[in-house]
Amino acid sequence: MDKLINYLIEAARKEERKDNESVTLGNFRVNKKAGELIGSCRKNGEHHRKREQFYTKELEIAERVLKEKGVTVEVFDAVKGYYTQVASGAIGSGGLGVQQNFQAKIDQVMLDAVKKAKDKMLEHREKAEGFERYAKAFSLNAEEIIRLSVTDIEYFKLGEGE
Repeated sequence: MDKLINYLIEAARKEERKDNESVTLGNFRVNKKAGELIGSCRKNGEHHRKREQFYTKELEIAERVLKEKGVTVEVFDAVKGYYTQVASGAIGSGGLGVQQNFQAKIDQVMLDAVKKAKDKMLEHREKAEGFERYAKAFSLNAEEIIRLSVTDIEYFKLGEGE
């Protein structure tokens, strides 16, 4: 009987010490039911799908502009000593023995716009797919308790607008 009483007293002391201990930010955790996270996942997924659609349109525009205006052909005019854009009748024959040097030029600003739009479109697609996977998984067992860290809370954007 004494062992039981001592065990209960020690357990109570441990519990009391635990209550008085502070938690470091790195050890901070919040428990949520999976079902409580589904709405946040869907909302974040929808946000990233909209951003993906935006950058898909930006990509289409940038690709069209690059195709229409971004690539030019220039030729070295030996008489003038510099490159000029090729236009009908703009370049002389250069005379006997003069080699015409044609060179394609790409507008780097337009090419960068295509690259940025493509990168952003893929980034948002990947993020949307991630949130959609979580929403699907959480919906399969909405009562499961999930222990979230500060990073998780930020990822799911919990506490914003609540």
